[in-house]
Amino acid sequence: MRRAKTARPGKGDDMTPPTPLPNESAKAFHAFTIYLTDPKRSRVRVGKKLGVSRQNIDKWADRFHWSERVRSAMIADAERSARAAEQAALNIAEEKERLALRHAHQKLRASERLFGRAHEVLKESTRKSRAPDAAKMFAVAAALGNEALGLEGSAQTAAFGLRPTAQPIIRVVLRYDAQSMQRKKNEDKFLAEHPEIRRPKNGFEDATRLAAD
Repeated sequence: MRRAKTARPGKGDDMTPPTPLPNESAKAFHAFTIYLTDPKRSRVRVGKKLGVSRQNIDKWADRFHWSERVRSAMIADAERSARAAEQAALNIAEEKERLALRHAHQKLRASERLFGRAHEVLKESTRKSRAPDAAKMFAVAAALGNEALGLEGSAQTAAFGLRPTAQPIIRVVLRYDAQSMQRKKNEDKFLAEHPEIRRPKNGFEDATRLAAD
């Protein structure tokens, strides 16, 4: 008596290989797994490998729907690959975002420290004014802060940054104390005794170089 074909699994059934179908013998299922992993999908090669006649291989292939199961396996593999690629891309994006956030925090901290140091430099009372150094610090600190916050230069901050769009205007107020006043008197006396040395115009020039000129 001819046995009836195994019912074709519907769309809702589990078609994920290598799960055997109902009434599929271990030998028939083994033959299908060999066929599924064979690059050429050759029934002749499967029969030779298992020592089974081509007639029996064809019966198994027909009864247990090898062609449909192969297509289902290929679709499942494609879907798994797509999900894996999507997850990998998501992981990379999350890692980039985390690194970008950490980098922005580092820039903000550096900006704050540099602003603080620039204020300290302006307050320092030294023999040679360091206002230009403070101005550079303010410019770099502003650039770091703007970049970390994603801000573009405004009318007030456009002068700062690595590519300034306006000439920075920095107002420096110098206050004299007793020590600085005494130093000023000593400087005036020295220059009066050495008329060959020209007094620096803005306080930033090197008196030694002026003497050589």
